[in-house]
Amino acid sequence: MSDRDPVFTSKLWTNFFTLAGVKLRLNSAFRSQTDGQSEVTNSILGIYLRCLAVDRPCSWLHWLPWAEYYYNSYQSALQATPFQVVYGRLPLTLLSYEPRVARVFALDRQL
Repeated sequence: MSDRDPVFTSKLWTNFFTLAGVKLRLNSAFRSQTDGQSEVTNSILGIYLRCLAVDRPCSWLHWLPWAEYYYNSYQSALQATPFQVVYGRLPLTLLSYEPRVARVFALDRQL
């Protein structure tokens, strides 16, 4: 599913998708309801970002990787994680961390 970006509607890409056996479905930027799954995904990510950046709404970009990581948890509809579906493997797990274990102060502060 794609918007009508010229990149995807060019003859080169149209032919590439055909050769790859991909059926390209185009929607418009103002009709996101044509792709319900993307609409739901964007809504969920928006909720995650609001929760993560509630005290500093302008920092949402900083939290985007965390929202993506959390979204990639197990999905009952897929019987897998979205990460598994896309990459064929589980995402790396986060290790627990105890303060002042890192030898570099900047790393300790970041973790």
